Amino acid sequence: MNVRMILLLICICVISSGCSQEPKSAPLTEDIFDFQIDPNRMTIATYKLVGETLPGTPKVVPAHSAAHALFERMGISYDIMQIDKNTWKGPLLLGDTYVIGWIVEDKKLFGYCSDPFTATKDIEVTFSPGLPATVEYVVSEPPKDVNVFPARFLLPIRTITDGNETYLSWGVNETIEEPRTIKVEGLAAGTYRLSACTVNFGQFLNSRTPFLYDRREIEIKSETFSRYEIIYPEVDTTVEDTDVTIRGTLYDFDKKPLPNQIVHLIPYEDNIRDPMMNLYYPSCTTDPNGRYEFAGVRPNIYAILNYEYTSILLLKESMTGGASISVNLRLGLNTLPLVIGAPAQNLVIDFKDGGEGKLSELTGKTVVVDFWATWSAPCKKRIQELNSLAEQFSERSDVVFIELSIDYDRAVWEQAVDKSDWNRLRHGWLDLDKNIYALNQKIPCSMIIDKKGILRAAGGDLDIKLELEKILKDAD
Repeated sequence: MNVRMILLLICICVISSGCSQEPKSAPLTEDIFDFQIDPNRMTIATYKLVGETLPGTPKVVPAHSAAHALFERMGISYDIMQIDKNTWKGPLLLGDTYVIGWIVEDKKLFGYCSDPFTATKDIEVTFSPGLPATVEYVVSEPPKDVNVFPARFLLPIRTITDGNETYLSWGVNETIEEPRTIKVEGLAAGTYRLSACTVNFGQFLNSRTPFLYDRREIEIKSETFSRYEIIYPEVDTTVEDTDVTIRGTLYDFDKKPLPNQIVHLIPYEDNIRDPMMNLYYPSCTTDPNGRYEFAGVRPNIYAILNYEYTSILLLKESMTGGASISVNLRLGLNTLPLVIGAPAQNLVIDFKDGGEGKLSELTGKTVVVDFWATWSAPCKKRIQELNSLAEQFSERSDVVFIELSIDYDRAVWEQAVDKSDWNRLRHGWLDLDKNIYALNQKIPCSMIIDKKGILRAAGGDLDIKLELEKILKDAD
């Protein structure tokens, strides 16, 4: 009988005995290991405890189901045998990945105490749960006009599930009805996500009414006491000299101004994934001509202008202190798709040397398009390099280099080009009123379109010379 069969029988016995009984398994001995282990498929792992901790027992589970280690009576736990006070041994499948949990004497999982490890021949794993830590979360009296209660407090730990990092509940899930201090004891060392959020926050999102959204990662060390004060949202209504002003017009699908509509401004963190729920700007109602204005916006942040399902990302680089940004919102404006191997989207370009044109009119030529903005220093450096590259290809009439500005203000773009020496490039401006696409990606960003109008390469760190030479070689 092999180990898989033994484990299966153990699981059947545990399930049959009911959740109220402690799962039992026959203790393993070295002789049994030698008799049962297929050296081509399994190995005997040694687990060594280091450092001071609470009395307990290691629990070894597959890393892809690490969530099961949160519950002593759930999932497959590989049998182990204690060799001495701080050493255990047990069988593992070669090549599989595992994680160690630590079960204290009252059968509560104290924590993960090893990084995921892969079973190799005669592997030895050291682990150190450490001593439990304590966290206090102080909920103070909220500011006026901020919706807080009831709120939910969670403190999940970062773990591995299905090979990916995730956060799993530690059993800390409390409702906050009033200001008080929440004390959580018995925490293992690790990275946690502290989270406190108004329960019925959904009703406040569309109105941009401020509510509690305190979410942050905290690092807990063994045998420590940590105290965290609640962070309430800030309603930013002050206007300072270093702030940014954002103004524009809201248009419908037919480019007609939309009066008496609510436009939102939502600030974002640097990762541009999660909105900054702790920073709020009052919404703006468009005037009879569809105009809106946000004054006193904090500089050096990313922000999204939003009306219903239409949004435009304002890049951090444009939100410089004291800047005045002009940008319109038009229904139906989408993010420019950059799909390699597919036809490039047909952008309308306002050319600096006069008139407007479309990318489709350049079919039959290989086109290099570089997106930039006047406020981006990396873009200007990139343009100098492309200007030199365009010089090298100046004898080829079938290769075109276009610098396409995404500046919100056309006059600012034109002035910057007039002062430059980028005379080997063709310069254009992306007017969002003439296009259904906006570039919502970090710049500089470039793309190369072949003679058939197919997008062949795109990205922010593109080696344009290398990619261009490949494309031209394939075409010749």
